[in-house]
Amino acid sequence: MVAYVIEGMGVSDVCEVQAEETDEAELHAIAFAMRELKNRLDEFTIVSDNQSVVIEIEEKKRKSGEKRPIPLQILDELEANPTIKVQLLENNPAHRVLNKYLREHPA
Repeated sequence: MVAYVIEGMGVSDVCEVQAEETDEAELHAIAFAMRELKNRLDEFTIVSDNQSVVIEIEEKKRKSGEKRPIPLQILDELEANPTIKVQLLENNPAHRVLNKYLREHPA
């Protein structure tokens, strides 16, 4: 499960993804937020607490897309929409939303 939060707007959402590792799940979370928000907001910044994923995006590492298409989708979206940004944040508020969702919807 991945989630996003728009602080101050009371907007959040959760999505189930198929991911084998944390980095892959974080990439899915970023892509999910982009898909959901790009038609709602003129510009926005997605924050992630996953340093390796943010670095991969900042360095525009397309080589990893050979095995995983999601990084390429993110990079393509960022190139097409320069008003969307991704930055590192050590304490991601989406974790609270995700933890609450998981408590309310046990597997």
